[in-house]
Amino acid sequence: MKTLSRPAPPVAADAWAPRRYDFTKLFAVLGAVFLGIAIYVWAAWILSGDATPTKPGPDPIPGYVKAFAWIYQISGVVLLIGCIIYVVRKSRRERQLTFDAMILFAWATAMWLDPATNNYIRPNLLYNSYLINFGSWAPHIPGWLSPNANLLPEPIVAYIGLYGVPGVLVAMLGCWGMRIGRRRWPHMGKVGIFLCGMAVIGVFDLFLELFLIRAQMWSYPLAIRSLSIGAGTVYQFPVYESVLFGACWTATAALRFFRDDKGRSVVERGASAMSPNSKKSTLMRLLAVTGFVHLTYLIYSICFSWAAVYGGPYPEGYKSWMLNGMCGPGTEYVCQGPKEHIPIPGSGPTAR
Repeated sequence: MKTLSRPAPPVAADAWAPRRYDFTKLFAVLGAVFLGIAIYVWAAWILSGDATPTKPGPDPIPGYVKAFAWIYQISGVVLLIGCIIYVVRKSRRERQLTFDAMILFAWATAMWLDPATNNYIRPNLLYNSYLINFGSWAPHIPGWLSPNANLLPEPIVAYIGLYGVPGVLVAMLGCWGMRIGRRRWPHMGKVGIFLCGMAVIGVFDLFLELFLIRAQMWSYPLAIRSLSIGAGTVYQFPVYESVLFGACWTATAALRFFRDDKGRSVVERGASAMSPNSKKSTLMRLLAVTGFVHLTYLIYSICFSWAAVYGGPYPEGYKSWMLNGMCGPGTEYVCQGPKEHIPIPGSGPTAR
């Protein structure tokens, strides 16, 4: 007797293809979490009454410092307006939220991490309080350790353009460096292309920060002196800042550079199953890019804050409009390097 066998069901052509993890959902969740923390931190800062200006103090501020401070702040506002016009026009032309628009949003909202960049453990970043400021939201960041953090004068007007705009412009600069590397070495892999972009961005950051530190807009008092330019002075600059922050910036540039034929980065491709221009797809992509940017910035913040543990002593010569009552005269905290020994009254071999 002949046995009839049921034919096997058809197998899809891609059934045996390796599955790709959906990075879009992962980074979108991270983006939502980071935005939630940002909203909480800024809301707590405002509602607590900590959002009050930090005054410059008694030391006189040179005229050239005041002049540049205003140029710096006005430039930030102008750059922001120009960048917004650029991304809005491009988004309207393409009838979708462009990648550059998402970068602008992601980097602008990442500003909540700014004080954690250097001061999470110790006061390793000083801002000029002549710049328009309302103190800092730093104490409301979960787990904050550094003292008198509410007095850090976050230059809110200058940073309006310093966060969102460079996220776009420096990403373009990094992509330019990557294109040059790809043309010069056609067989170079992605790591090499990334390093080409990082070299260009790192040099840009080096000269930009050296200039702004000389203009006394900010300072790095706890820099590791053996790895710093101008070590031991109020103008010292830790070169590893350009390496670490250059890598952080380059990560965004690489996200922009390595996109598929649909213009989607690796963290957006999971939204391709949805309608490309649907609101849900656009929101998922925006959150994913935001999550990626905030995560890379958080990693940079942890690395740079940890470097402060190995920094040298505070250089002499900081004025009241740079120290701002965070440490030093008039406070109960001594401005010091992590390895300095501060004798406690009544202690030591002569104490009884």
